[in-house]
Amino acid sequence: METGLFTVGGVVIGSLLTYFLTRRWQREQWRNDNRKEEFRELIGAITASAIAFMKQTPYLDDRIAGREKEERYTLYLEALRVIKTRIFIARDVKEMNLNDRWVESINGMGETDTIDQFEERFEKIRDEIIERATK
Repeated sequence: METGLFTVGGVVIGSLLTYFLTRRWQREQWRNDNRKEEFRELIGAITASAIAFMKQTPYLDDRIAGREKEERYTLYLEALRVIKTRIFIARDVKEMNLNDRWVESINGMGETDTIDQFEERFEKIRDEIIERATK
């Protein structure tokens, strides 16, 4: 009789333990998937913005250049929106001081930096994001 009770108790405890471990693993997986997606969106947004700023088209007429400036500004704002709206990687974004570094990079491009200097800053930020995303 006691053996049967221990067997049933063991099965119940084992089932509960399996349930909680599986649930914990699934939650961790869900969180990791969300972090990965947010990092992917972040890299995509800053890359699109960086490419728009690195395109040099001095030979285009003013109308096209105006559209290009508008596109740059729109992509810049989109990058800032993505930087500011991260949930699962908010701590990473804050620790990297990403918002301020991105604003400084874009402002530097318009004021003193060459395309090469801007690209160097962008690559450094991008590499840091990838490093955090893959740890």
